Amino acid sequence: MLAAVVAEQTAVPHGSAQDFTLQPREEHGDSPAHHDSDILVIGSDVKGINYKLSRCCNPIQGDPIQGFIASDGAIKIHRADCGNLKHLRSKYPYRIIPARWTGKVGSQFAATLQVLGKDDIGIVTSITSVINKSENTQLRGISIQSQGDMFEGFLNITIPSLDMLDVLISKILNVKGVKQVNRI
Repeated sequence: MLAAVVAEQTAVPHGSAQDFTLQPREEHGDSPAHHDSDILVIGSDVKGINYKLSRCCNPIQGDPIQGFIASDGAIKIHRADCGNLKHLRSKYPYRIIPARWTGKVGSQFAATLQVLGKDDIGIVTSITSVINKSENTQLRGISIQSQGDMFEGFLNITIPSLDMLDVLISKILNVKGVKQVNRI
């Protein structure tokens, strides 16, 4: 009897591939809870999950993210546009998991900003003043190089969210002499 059941389940339908029509998957409702059930949720209140924020792209709360299950079982969280994640996705697509942030995080995230502009007296002081006045933001390191009348600076900061980073970038862009600010 078991052999008959197995044969019945594995029987190939008659006809050609040209006659086959792909049927859409049946959804089990459109509730957000169903769609989020297969998504890793990241935040300060998440317990019992071994995850780490990847240093290659320094994801910040608000960035689109994905997880990669490392060989040690830990989940490395990458920005969705991370070059390393793209490489990992091509080699190990079965180890990529969707992820999102919780509404409340409460952590500080590392970010590096590249600042380009005109090398004027006091411009570094103006930039660091903007950072120091930004709520819950700390300047961790600064490197400035000047060439001719232009400068390039790298600012290592900690900041709580992507929204706050966007506001900070726009404030730095408003400093007289700053031409460009990029998150790297």
